[in-house]
Amino acid sequence: MTIYKMPPIKMTAKILIPYSIAIPMSAFIALAAFGKIVYPSLAFPILDRWVGGAEALLLVPILLFCKKWWMWSTMSQMFAFYTGYTLFWLKNGMPCGCMGSSMLIPTSLSFSIDALFFFFSLYAAQFLYVSRKGTYVTILLGMIVAFVGYGFAEWLLIHRGL
Repeated sequence: MTIYKMPPIKMTAKILIPYSIAIPMSAFIALAAFGKIVYPSLAFPILDRWVGGAEALLLVPILLFCKKWWMWSTMSQMFAFYTGYTLFWLKNGMPCGCMGSSMLIPTSLSFSIDALFFFFSLYAAQFLYVSRKGTYVTILLGMIVAFVGYGFAEWLLIHRGL
């Protein structure tokens, strides 16, 4: 009778690096989603709940597909939008409400985290062999999406008259 012996699991960089980015990023997104859903901002309660719900739904795909370059390219676009959004509030000296009203973190910290996550997402995509052209397209698209995020925040300010 032979006993089947499982081969040892190799923790290579291909596994460690994507998960070492995905796990802290997911924790931060989960915290932000919780804050937006449970304690939405007074200015935009419906928007906060929708965005918080979308962020909560993203948590599973982030962890499931963190070893795919296309997931990181997509995540970089989300963080590009958030970076543009928080840049508008930072420029105008107002709180962005990125964590709902539960945690009022400085807008400069939120901007820094969003920009850092944008670059970490780009790094992860590059690490997982996205083509050079794909990286350039992701960066260009990220710049456009950041402008859209900035414009959306400006539209909110004008529309809501804060």
